[in-house]
Amino acid sequence: MCNSNGNITKRVAVENKNKAAAAMFDWIIGASTDYTAYYQSVIGNGILSIVENTEEKILALNSIMYQTTKKSEWSYSSKMLDAVAIFKLEVEKISCKINKKD
Repeated sequence: MCNSNGNITKRVAVENKNKAAAAMFDWIIGASTDYTAYYQSVIGNGILSIVENTEEKILALNSIMYQTTKKSEWSYSSKMLDAVAIFKLEVEKISCKINKKD
């Protein structure tokens, strides 16, 4: 969102009062000629929160950047950290599914 001066403001509305959320990750591991997809899926359910702590934000951003660049240390200006929202899902329940070729 932008304010009247055009500056980015950090504002996130959470509609769900109990902050329950879920995250799902899928991997396609193959397919067959009869249009069947073989996959693995992990689903985590839990409590969603917004990370406000600067050190925790830096740790999260460095983890994301490492996945792509293999560089573990990055520097971020205060302006950059204020402009980004980091969400944390504290998983309370996790499940998985798999459809594999027999």
